[in-house]
Amino acid sequence: PDILSSKSPKRLDVGATYEVLSSVSVATALDLRRDRGEYPKWVTDNYLQLPAELPQRTKELAAQLTKGTINPYDKCLAIAAHLRGYLESYNIQPPPLNADAVDHFLFHQRAGYSDYFASAAAVLLRASGVPTRLKSLTGMSS
Repeated sequence: PDILSSKSPKRLDVGATYEVLSSVSVATALDLRRDRGEYPKWVTDNYLQLPAELPQRTKELAAQLTKGTINPYDKCLAIAAHLRGYLESYNIQPPPLNADAVDHFLFHQRAGYSDYFASAAAVLLRASGVPTRLKSLTGMSS
């Protein structure tokens, strides 16, 4: 259902023209707040998965951050606001062996770069019932 990329069926010559159609949402914050998070089964089956070993305190943090929110939009805003309190840095140590990387980031390291922030946001959102897909720049997605 998601289109991640497009590829021409034939090689394009230098100077060739082509057309790609796409769409951009024009939903307002009010529109997004009206959403009650009713998703098709294929969405919940694919984008709410969490590891069985996810530490309970990570789930509890998600619940604490989104307490009182009634829609996915406000859950996203609450989680994003929380993560803004973490330090952006490339000078970090990797998580200890056998540690959950997101839990380590959230509760110990509290610093990292884009991959750490994106992974933490995805886990917290999924733990809050908001289907989330994390797509890397290399085209791999989960």
